[in-house]
Amino acid sequence: MGHRGGGDKNRIDITPAVLRGIFASSRTILEERTISRIAFFRFAGFLLSCLGISLAAARGRPVHALGLGR
Repeated sequence: MGHRGGGDKNRIDITPAVLRGIFASSRTILEERTISRIAFFRFAGFLLSCLGISLAAARGRPVHALGLGR
């Protein structure tokens, strides 16, 4: 049977912060900065594409159909 609820004191919880620290320690500061910058621009591009798709889907619909009007 597996343990649930944190009763195992020898178990190390692997969180995203722990994983990031492990991988970041194997890279130089310049490599880490480059990867962080790429991730930021990919995320910004994703948000902009979501906004663009939403605006394109809403084009031609009357305002009341979007739930913004009375």
